[in-house]
Amino acid sequence: MIGDFNEVIHPSEIKGSIFTTRQAENFSHMMKQCNLIDLGSMGSTYTWTRKERGILKVSNRLDRAVGD
Repeated sequence: MIGDFNEVIHPSEIKGSIFTTRQAENFSHMMKQCNLIDLGSMGSTYTWTRKERGILKVSNRLDRAVGD
């Protein structure tokens, strides 16, 4: 599956915002229950960004590819 899961798994996947351990654990648990692994990515570390007044404020890796 490839898509926008709107979840981060590791603190390195978020910049300019607070990493929520419990939320990441829930997503990781769901992936484990479904026998899914993150297939990784190439290119930019972050797949989503938010700017305020043209200045980059928040970046996250929300899109990912997973498989079994």
